[in-house]
Amino acid sequence: MNDGLLVLWLTWYMVKGSSLVNMSGRLQDPYSIRCIPQVVGSILDSVNWAIETVTDEANSVSDNPIILGGGASSTCFFHGQYIALPVDLARVALSVLGNLIERLIMQLMRKEINNVGNYLANGPWRVGLMLTQYTAASLAGRLRELASPSTVHNIPTSGLQEDVNSMSANSAIKLHEANQALSMLVALLAYVSHAVLNAKGECGGCGELTRTVYRLIDGAVAGKPTINDAVGSIMGRLSEVASLVQ
Repeated sequence: MNDGLLVLWLTWYMVKGSSLVNMSGRLQDPYSIRCIPQVVGSILDSVNWAIETVTDEANSVSDNPIILGGGASSTCFFHGQYIALPVDLARVALSVLGNLIERLIMQLMRKEINNVGNYLANGPWRVGLMLTQYTAASLAGRLRELASPSTVHNIPTSGLQEDVNSMSANSAIKLHEANQALSMLVALLAYVSHAVLNAKGECGGCGELTRTVYRLIDGAVAGKPTINDAVGSIMGRLSEVASLVQ
């Protein structure tokens, strides 16, 4: 099963048995909703390739020189190009995922989608959860900045002896920051989704897997005085959410 089909199956399984799925009133859902399998599937394919390539490289020879048969040979097995390109691709993929998540957050703010009210505002002159979308937009923008490839920014060193450098360390450092930004986006999406379900009377009509995720998020946000505290708590439990679909 390729990753696109896996995401399609998971999406179907999450809504299986749900009484909240509404197929009427709209000819087509926005791309961010109906194209999730294709978008996320391609992201998973890219990230999995990056992981496999970096793992192979981490378990390969990186010495210089190489000692064979009593002799020493200067080689380039240490070069980071095999690390830099897949890590650059991983950041691009995470940026695409960040864009998707930000769009999902925005769609959940629309009355046409949530069937509750714009931004879940509970009265006039109220902004509801509008600022969570501002935060999501900022994080998605930062991910796009981090997606710029490092490996193309070659600077010769060592008197032009080392004239093609991979910049793989810079790429990996940016990937770490991208992962943190994406984790916050995922937590924001979980928080907003939880808020929408609560506004609709909790998750009684959800599918079985969605109810399981809802209960986990509900436990994470319980008693948290601010949105910031709640999102931070969700971030701390993302591994538990991920374990539900592994």
